[in-house]
Amino acid sequence: MDVEQIADGLYGLPPPEFTAAREQAAARARASGDPVTADRVHRLRRPTLAAWLGNLLVREHPEELRGLLELASGLREAQARLDGDQLRELTQRRRAVVAALTSQAGQAATRAGLSVGEGPLGELEQTLQAALTDPAVADAVASGRLTSARNPGSATAQGPGPRGNLPESRLSASRLSASRPAAPARAPSRAAGDRTRQLTEAQQLSARAAEQAEAAEAAARKARAQLDQAAGRRQRLREQIDQLSERLDQLRTDERRAAATERDARTRVESTDREARRAGGRARDAADRLRHLDQRAA
Repeated sequence: MDVEQIADGLYGLPPPEFTAAREQAAARARASGDPVTADRVHRLRRPTLAAWLGNLLVREHPEELRGLLELASGLREAQARLDGDQLRELTQRRRAVVAALTSQAGQAATRAGLSVGEGPLGELEQTLQAALTDPAVADAVASGRLTSARNPGSATAQGPGPRGNLPESRLSASRLSASRPAAPARAPSRAAGDRTRQLTEAQQLSARAAEQAEAAEAAARKARAQLDQAAGRRQRLREQIDQLSERLDQLRTDERRAAATERDARTRVESTDREARRAGGRARDAADRLRHLDQRAA
């Protein structure tokens, strides 16, 4: 059995389906008398949700992902030449393409029947950013077999599974990952050495500035998400307050009606009491007259 084809199929599955499908594939290989393949398949690592989103991009949006990774070469060349205008233009393009790919990955996941939140999408965005500066991460992304998200400078994001050639329908890491710029030759003079050192320092400053800008954007996105959550909670609380206010107004109306009913009942009770007292007085007067008449008759 072909381990490459098995791995390619497994890493296209949503993470909840991965483990069962992997064990079934390993069992088939073992039943066919191929324990080596079975062992290699069994050792394939299940991808995180963010890694699966990256693998999904390779399968559903290969051209867009290729366009993103091809920006890496232009960014490094612009940094090497200290071309600020080109660097700013490429950085803006990178942000737009990364944002578009992240959105496409979320939509593709929904179509696959698996909803994802801000966390996995944020990790995918960091991985795509890392792929632009780290050829090893670019190779891992292009392979379509990511097992975890990666940051700039991290080691390959591949699991312990096979890493052979991919089918033609997948991206080719060797075609997409740009090579690092060659180190400047040793200068024959002190002035040239100073220029080389200044160039290197400028490149490092530019790279750090780009990383800081990306970090600031990520923090801003997180803050906006928190703001949206707070605004949503505030709106829900306001609706609850409005509902409670309406209920309070209704209760106050009911209380006023009850008070009016109580006053009417009290008035009727007092009137009935007065009438009862008057009737009692009249009864006593009648009894006294009757007693006097009896006495006179006797």
